[in-house]
Amino acid sequence: MTLRDRRRVRNHLASVHAMALANLAEMASGLAVLVGLPPGVQGIVTGFSISYLKKARGLLTAECRVSGLDVTTEQEYEAGVAITDVQGDVVAHATARWRCDPSRLDESARYPLTRQLGVEVPLICGAMYPCSNAELVAAVSAAGGTGVVQPLSMIYVYGQDLRDGLRLIRRITDKPIGMNVLIERSSKFYLERMHRYVDIALEEGVRFFVTSLGNPRWVVDRVAPAAGIVYHDVTERKWAEKGLAGGVHGLIAVNNRAGGHAGPRSAEALYEELAGLGVPVVCAGGIGDEAGFARALRMATPARSSAPDSSRRTSAARTTTTSRRSSVRARRTSFSPSASRACRCP
Repeated sequence: MTLRDRRRVRNHLASVHAMALANLAEMASGLAVLVGLPPGVQGIVTGFSISYLKKARGLLTAECRVSGLDVTTEQEYEAGVAITDVQGDVVAHATARWRCDPSRLDESARYPLTRQLGVEVPLICGAMYPCSNAELVAAVSAAGGTGVVQPLSMIYVYGQDLRDGLRLIRRITDKPIGMNVLIERSSKFYLERMHRYVDIALEEGVRFFVTSLGNPRWVVDRVAPAAGIVYHDVTERKWAEKGLAGGVHGLIAVNNRAGGHAGPRSAEALYEELAGLGVPVVCAGGIGDEAGFARALRMATPARSSAPDSSRRTSAARTTTTSRRSSVRARRTSFSPSASRACRCP
């Protein structure tokens, strides 16, 4: 933002007054910080410092750049501001310390997953073979979570053309859904078929994809023009790093309580391995009811549940959070009975 040099803001030295520069810097920091906060997060200045480097004359420009405002707990953030004159010289540099409070944050904006997917509840109904039919996927999404299509289940178990099945889901709900993409390359025919499935899903409006068993790069590249989001199943850090090298936007941490292809680590141990990688982490395994969902949120770990039959991959629910101070009451409110029923195998 800019400040014009005029008589009312000058001091006795015929330059812009120090307090005018301070007001300019504080306002610039406020615009940068508050515009970057999710709806419901409040901010207030708790500290301010400024250094005056040169007499300020002429049109002045204050610039403040902020990043990393993913506020899920109360925290302080320092915003630096540079004030330059028309010659480009820095006449003052300021630092404003802002306290950001998410106490009024809307639940749907509290978690990275819900913000990315535009859903209300940080819960994913994992793709299941043979359990995932169109009605199950639609029920989870309609209840505020994210239902994920298992294309092979839809086609070969329930006898639906993939496009017809996706349109059936859309007739039931207009809420976001996802699709599972197995990306292993052992069969050229199978891989070509998955390419066709992804193209059909994009044409039918699917924008969330869960990849597993391979390099996700081709999926990321294919969905990027449509602003698609890709999360990748991992069981340990080395696979997470490979997935991130492939461009994925988040990780699904498959722990040792997941159905089917379970990982070797507990939910807590796997979360500690992955938490510092800079992307949302979804915990997969050990969640089958509301109490388990709430426990996952309390330990700041996303969750995916396993249905009673653990002899096959029956993952049915996933949650996500990066908050260290989760509200169990709020989560129980948003985890509706219909969502709870939808996240069990039929």
